[in-house]
Amino acid sequence: MATTESSSAWSSLTTFVIDTAEKIVNEVEEGTSILFGWDTETPSSSRGSSGFAQKEDPSGEYDDLDDESFNPLNGIADGVIGDIMSAQSGPQTFRENVDAFKSAITWKEPFIIALVAFQVFMMLLAAFAIRRKSFELRVAIFLVIFLLVRGSEYANDYLRVHYEEYGITQNYFDTGGVFTSIMLCGPLLIICICLLFSFLWEAKTLLVQVKRMDLQKKARQQEKQNKKEKVAAGASAKKSNANARKKKPVKED
Repeated sequence: MATTESSSAWSSLTTFVIDTAEKIVNEVEEGTSILFGWDTETPSSSRGSSGFAQKEDPSGEYDDLDDESFNPLNGIADGVIGDIMSAQSGPQTFRENVDAFKSAITWKEPFIIALVAFQVFMMLLAAFAIRRKSFELRVAIFLVIFLLVRGSEYANDYLRVHYEEYGITQNYFDTGGVFTSIMLCGPLLIICICLLFSFLWEAKTLLVQVKRMDLQKKARQQEKQNKKEKVAAGASAKKSNANARKKKPVKED
């Protein structure tokens, strides 16, 4: 009796596995035919109302598992097809991504114009500060950029919900902050890099000037030392000549 029940359970499990495998194969075939336009036909006699092959379950133990909600492998083919279609429909190269970003923005919108004008103003201000070598102005620009970049995340989250209140025609503020990073933070960070290079260039110039002044000072000191040594040598020579003359005997007539 136990052997008969075990054989029946094993037969039912085998039937369920085979039926599930056939469902997956049929789903993949249908997805392939939709994707590539192939015409795949299956005999209607081997399919039930759901379009899948139907087989009898002798024990009836797994009849309730035919429902899609109980099949863990259902939807695999649909997910694969969806991924393929989404990958084919989106931009693939860097140039395509740039073109898609440019076409998604309304460049004549007042908000975009104001944002671009602000970036141009910051660039001109940074160029003026670098040209005048103003330390205080460059530090002030650094602080302003730090505050703007630090608060860009909070501004992005706020404007994602309230963008219509500020006259913005569409929601540029995605959860990833792509628009904010490209249009606000990116140019500001480039300005920061330029300011940093200006500081490094000035530090290099000052270091060269200090080293040159140090060498010039050492050269002047060496020149003074050489003059003193020459003077001392001349005085010593004169003194030795005077002593030699005093020691020379006088001839008598």
